[in-house]
Amino acid sequence: MVYEAMLRASLGFMLSYGQRPRSGLGHHKIIIDFVAKKLGREYKNIVKAFDLMRRKRNEAIYEPISFITKKEAKDSIALAKKYILIIGEEIENRCPQLKLF
Repeated sequence: MVYEAMLRASLGFMLSYGQRPRSGLGHHKIIIDFVAKKLGREYKNIVKAFDLMRRKRNEAIYEPISFITKKEAKDSIALAKKYILIIGEEIENRCPQLKLF
């Protein structure tokens, strides 16, 4: 659920640029790559952690032996809160009429 919140914020960010990811296989990665490019090096680590969450999510869904620890869940929630605020600020700074929240 935390990953989905970050993905939806990222999709909103992408749409604020007038861009839309193609639907189908790999569209989550395309969204993350777009955000990484637009946010730049300043947010490299947070986007890298987001991408790691994407891979962990895929493992948890498609490889039933994978799991996420309680610490990973707590860390993910903290990361998502920070990330969503960053995305909201970026959208608002570029397009004040498009406030995310």
